[in-house]
Amino acid sequence: MLISIAASENPQFLQFDVKTAFLYEELQEEVFMKQPEGYYDKSSRVCRLKKSLYGLKQVLRFWNRSFVDFIHNQGLKASVSDPCPFIRINKTSKLLVVIYVDDGLVSGNIKEEMSEFVNKLSSKLNS
Repeated sequence: MLISIAASENPQFLQFDVKTAFLYEELQEEVFMKQPEGYYDKSSRVCRLKKSLYGLKQVLRFWNRSFVDFIHNQGLKASVSDPCPFIRINKTSKLLVVIYVDDGLVSGNIKEEMSEFVNKLSSKLNS
C-alpha cells in the first residue's frame, strides 16, 4: 500500500530495522521462567524477569505500544483500516511510515524530514 501511494508521486524511501526492539523493553507485568539450563540448583525455584528476554511473547505488544506512542508524538496518525501504516500530511510535506514487527519503511517527499524521523527513532531506541 505504501509503495502504491508513494509511487504516484516522487517516491523516496528509507528502511529501518530495530535490531534490539524486544531486548530492552520494560516488562509491564510479572513474568516468571524456569531456571536456565546449566543452573545446578536442585530446588524447583523459578526466575522472575526484570527485563525482557528475546522471544518473550508479551514484549511485542509492549514494544508496539511504545513505538505507536513515539509515532503519535511525531504527529503521525494511524490508518483507519490497518494498524501498521501511519501518515502525516502538511501543506508542503508528506511522511508515510509502515511497520512490520520490528522493520519499517519511511516514504516522503522531503528527504531531510524522512532522515530526521529515522534519527529521532534511533535516538529514542538507544536512550
